[in-house]
Amino acid sequence: HTAAHTAAHTAAHTAAAVDADATNGSTKTTTTSDATTNRSVHSASPVNPESTAERKAGASTEMEPERGSALRLRDYEILGRFLGLALLQYVTVGVRLHPSICRLLLCDNKPWTITDDDLIALDETFFKHKVAYLRAHDVDPLCLDFTDVLHDRAAGQHAAAGQPDAPVELVPNGKEIDVTETNKHEYIRLLCEWRMFGSVRQQVSAMLRGLHAAVPPHILRDLAALVAPEELASMLAGEAEIDVSDWRRHTLTAGGLRRSSKVFRWFWRAVRSFDTSEREKLLQFGTGTRRPPVGGFAQLQGFNGGVHKFTLCQSNEPRDSLPRAHACICTVDLPEYSSYETMRRAVHIALTMGSVGFDDAAVAAQDDGDGSERAHDVDGDGDGGRARDGSTRGGSARGDRGSERAARSPAGDH
Repeated sequence: HTAAHTAAHTAAHTAAAVDADATNGSTKTTTTSDATTNRSVHSASPVNPESTAERKAGASTEMEPERGSALRLRDYEILGRFLGLALLQYVTVGVRLHPSICRLLLCDNKPWTITDDDLIALDETFFKHKVAYLRAHDVDPLCLDFTDVLHDRAAGQHAAAGQPDAPVELVPNGKEIDVTETNKHEYIRLLCEWRMFGSVRQQVSAMLRGLHAAVPPHILRDLAALVAPEELASMLAGEAEIDVSDWRRHTLTAGGLRRSSKVFRWFWRAVRSFDTSEREKLLQFGTGTRRPPVGGFAQLQGFNGGVHKFTLCQSNEPRDSLPRAHACICTVDLPEYSSYETMRRAVHIALTMGSVGFDDAAVAAQDDGDGSERAHDVDGDGDGGRARDGSTRGGSARGDRGSERAARSPAGDH
């Protein structure tokens, strides 16, 4: 599945919950799996990583071809609704749309005059090895006709699974029209228009139908006059990278915790030691979102839509307990820790288990396999905080906005 397709499927299950939660500010923002987080989305456009966060896999992430089924188009319409709700609620989501898609959304899917810079931004390889090459060389030996395929491949290379192989006619009866030196510039123009507009026309139209359900067309037109396509992409996906210095600079303290205390200093030492993926998970654990909003951590928002800076609070939990997060108010409670190593491990357990839900065996396995640690019973009913269906409650450490994650003590009895 493409990133957009995956997000759309997720949106189908979560859109109603997002809409319902919007009234109390507890909008959930976890929309895609880690494998598809913040991929750029456009037809035939390989992912051009914007940051080290887009490090996984070299596979391209693309929109489905224009001949997509009605079900897939429905998915894109749901995705449009989901993105509209995200705009209304000032929530960042896990899909970074390609600027050309954002431009189409802002201009009501109307085409524009394509420049070389547009083509390079869309697909530099396509521009260099096809457009520029055809302009500079004789095309007669190439035996081209007025057709195109969405996925370019080398001679003898087979189409990847799920990729359409049938050619698309750029003009009626294009298979019967040869490309010559006389008409090659018309061929290049039609080819570029197909790649930029035609290949995603139906999908963008479907997204607009969904988007207009949340953001009326006249509001979107006003937005188009205020923001560039790249800015819209950032409004939806947040900042491309997590700036730890900016994060620390805009962090508040509460509950008696001071910036000069060792717990505060150890926390940021641990954050700097984490890789990009771990920092994203920690941010999600504490705030419900994996990326800071446009403007950085100074613009971080709480449950009521207002600015609510990230806060570290002194906790009264037992010494060396796991952190407790209040995502709706962007706050993480930290107890006292006996050493930096103990704190780092506790924070790492919280951010790691926050992605999958708490599991006693998984927590114990983190302790170098000694099996001596047990999760603290957060609700006092003797079941270790485990719900009847086998999942955990209270101490799930999930990064869902509006839910409070209780700390579990990695050591000691209930």
